[in-house]
Amino acid sequence: MRVGDVVRIVSLSKAFLASLPPDEIKDVSSMIGETFTVEEIDDHGSAWVTKSWSSGEQRENLHSLGLEATEMELVGARNAN
Repeated sequence: MRVGDVVRIVSLSKAFLASLPPDEIKDVSSMIGETFTVEEIDDHGSAWVTKSWSSGEQRENLHSLGLEATEMELVGARNAN
C-alpha cells in the first residue's frame, strides 16, 4: 500500500464504531463500501483516508480513519511514473 493508492473500505471493527460518539457512528459507518485515496501511511502501517460531509448551514464534518489491511481492499494502485 502506498500514498495515492485507491482503496475500498470493506469493514470497520465493531469496537472502533462503539468507541465513537453516537452522532458520528452513522457517518463513519457510511464509509464502508466507498473508495478513498490513501493520504498517508503511518508508522504502524495504517492507511489514512478522509471523508467530509456537508451538514448544512455552511458546516462541514470531517472524519479521517487509519485503516488496517483487513479493513480495506486495493482498488487502484498509484501511477508509478
